Amino acid sequence: MSGMDKYRAMAVLLAALLPLSLWPEVPREVPAAALSRPDPAVLGTRQVRAPQAERFRVETLSRKQILALEELYGTDPPVPYQDLRVVRVVHRDFYGGENNGYLTVHHQVAEEIRDIFLELYQEGYPLQKIRPLEEYAGKDGASMSDNNSSAFCVRPVTGGTGYSRHSFGVAVDINPLMNPYVKGETVLPAEAAGYVQRGSVKPGMIVPGDACHQAFISRGWIWGGDWNSLKDYQHFEKPFSGGQP
Repeated sequence: MSGMDKYRAMAVLLAALLPLSLWPEVPREVPAAALSRPDPAVLGTRQVRAPQAERFRVETLSRKQILALEELYGTDPPVPYQDLRVVRVVHRDFYGGENNGYLTVHHQVAEEIRDIFLELYQEGYPLQKIRPLEEYAGKDGASMSDNNSSAFCVRPVTGGTGYSRHSFGVAVDINPLMNPYVKGETVLPAEAAGYVQRGSVKPGMIVPGDACHQAFISRGWIWGGDWNSLKDYQHFEKPFSGGQP
């Protein structure tokens, strides 16, 4: 046996005697199928969906959110931005899916809003979108035309000069395209003209006694569909004195 052969033999013997933990593990190639298919064990633990109530929560506005509101509405709103809260929700859409959304409301009604939208979710009530007015540059008309359900928005009362209840974070509009504001010949949004007549009820329309109506009314909210001088079918508001809700 040559010197080189003796060296190789000794190396093989040494490798067999050393603990395996001292040798680096050889990486194994992961099959493509394993990358595309989740492990059932993982699905049963870490990826399980959180309980419903945990997906609905109230949060304090971040500094970034407050700066965005100041950019839209100025630094002297009807209520301090620090008094507002973001309510994160999940809602059913008109196609059987689920979407995340959030509303900005006054802190004194934030817990109620969370409970209301949890109730609507559990009832399967369809809501097309729930996005903040900041995504529409604060333009309520654009939000309504997009059938977006929303809350806080600093603006005057429709057709008036005083602050709307939305300016205090104590009003919510639901599916505006299917629940228009109607006063005389005025219909807002204009695209909602086909929903002025309320006899033929379609999904997303609010009618007395339905899940949406009851969720708000049972908690002391006022529905604009009950007003006599005009009808604001999309609108719910909480009584507000001007200083505190």
